[in-house]
Amino acid sequence: MNDEELARHLERLRVAAIAEEPGAVDALGRALYEEFERMLGSEDLTHDAFEALWRKIGSFEARQEDSFLRWVRVFAKNQRVWSRPSKARRSWEQLDVELVARDESPSQAFERREQVRRLESAVAELGSIFVRALRHRLSGGRPEALAADESIHLSAARWRMGEVVRRLRKVLGEAQSLPRVSGSSSA
Repeated sequence: MNDEELARHLERLRVAAIAEEPGAVDALGRALYEEFERMLGSEDLTHDAFEALWRKIGSFEARQEDSFLRWVRVFAKNQRVWSRPSKARRSWEQLDVELVARDESPSQAFERREQVRRLESAVAELGSIFVRALRHRLSGGRPEALAADESIHLSAARWRMGEVVRRLRKVLGEAQSLPRVSGSSSA
């Protein structure tokens, strides 16, 4: 279904739901969830976006036939951009789980946990715009795509993608230069 057909379909479902036609609310909910799923990919983001939109759907005012679809898409984009910090931590926790799967000694496991802790701390200091740039960079994204996703100029996207690396290196470099306490003696 192209955008024009989708816009007409969603508008028909929205009007039918307002008119309380049987099955219309469920059909609208399914269509919105599918659109969020297509746009956001992540099950958590899709679920959160759907719930938030469903709570605010009564505030929507149609101005044109495609305005509902545009509203839904802007809502999804904003949900992705402003997703809660706890969502940002999940990716680091997943990294930690993947690393745990390796065979390692207790000292290696401790060192790995310390590295993950330093990385989490460094990322927490970045700020949300840089966390999004880091996610984009780690997923292999290009500055053009970041500029489109964030609705910013291409030069700003390039700067953010470079700046996030510089900031992480600085924070992680400072953390690694701190003296470490060793649990074993060399005597």
